[in-house]
Amino acid sequence: MHDVIPLLCHYITHYVASDCSFKIAERVHYRVAQTVLTFLNVKPRESGPKLPYNVAVQWLPLLSLTLRRLAVTPGCKRAFKSTLGLLAHIFHKDRDGVQFEDLASEQYNILPLVLEQLDVGSQVREPVLRIMGQLSMLDDYDILLRVFIPPVLAQLQQLSSSPLFTALDEFAELMVILSNLLTKSVVMVQRVFSSNVLQTFIPRVPVPRRTDSIWSSKWRAASLLHRLVRTGLAHARKADGGTLTVALMFLNAGVLQHCAQTLYAAATMPEPPHYDWTNRLLQVVRLMIETGDTGEDREVIEQGTRPRNVFLAAFFAAGGRDALLELSESDCICAETNESAM
Repeated sequence: MHDVIPLLCHYITHYVASDCSFKIAERVHYRVAQTVLTFLNVKPRESGPKLPYNVAVQWLPLLSLTLRRLAVTPGCKRAFKSTLGLLAHIFHKDRDGVQFEDLASEQYNILPLVLEQLDVGSQVREPVLRIMGQLSMLDDYDILLRVFIPPVLAQLQQLSSSPLFTALDEFAELMVILSNLLTKSVVMVQRVFSSNVLQTFIPRVPVPRRTDSIWSSKWRAASLLHRLVRTGLAHARKADGGTLTVALMFLNAGVLQHCAQTLYAAATMPEPPHYDWTNRLLQVVRLMIETGDTGEDREVIEQGTRPRNVFLAAFFAAGGRDALLELSESDCICAETNESAM
């Protein structure tokens, strides 16, 4: 490896990142990125951590030049995506000594190029969303406020509305980003809610089917959606209008319809999910309902009339009552949760 690194750096400097006079095959660019990835994943000791950040970051100037070159080179999408993915490996929260401020610094000027790839027509969004997910975990509000500015959130909103945005892995990355941002400062929470990205994106999260494996991407997306809603409600006091306004936004985005249909799928699966999973889903429903009118409404139980509580009414209208009845006869919730659901 020590012999390869100088040659690789020389190659990148003189042939990839510069205006060379001859065309290099795309597969060569891709192999270069894979070789750098191998280096970044090296562990000095077999049972120890990966290379520390102060070693990994030495690749950053070359990667910056390479990305700019590949971005304007026709036929290099795969190599560009692979090279972009290297940034997610360098700027990983578990890399010892990582300094995320370098990603946002003018010294390397990488972030603008990264954010450009959020365009709805881009074929390299997944590594960009992964990088943004790493950034969204930070507690450094200065970096967060510089990265997740209103125009960037507007890009996420446009992306979430695009018919080209359908990959469930990308859905998952976006939900992780939004969930993390909702735990941050008042300014950041207000930015997220005012961007309309939640209102646009939530209706697009698919409902898992009873025939889908509980380990499938659809069930994972549903689980991340429930986490997103729980986080939004927990931090709703930071938003304009408070908890009721946020709950109504989730209601209008179809959260309770999604919950009702997911509950029914869970209750009728051949092998139902673990009751902890179902309990978390029921918690979302309960939190939403408790935001509305919680006064006694006997006619709902005795005569089946429409509840005064708008959240409960929406849940029942979407089949929530039937889902709860199916759930009460299944093995996917414990007795205590079954009693609470009823």
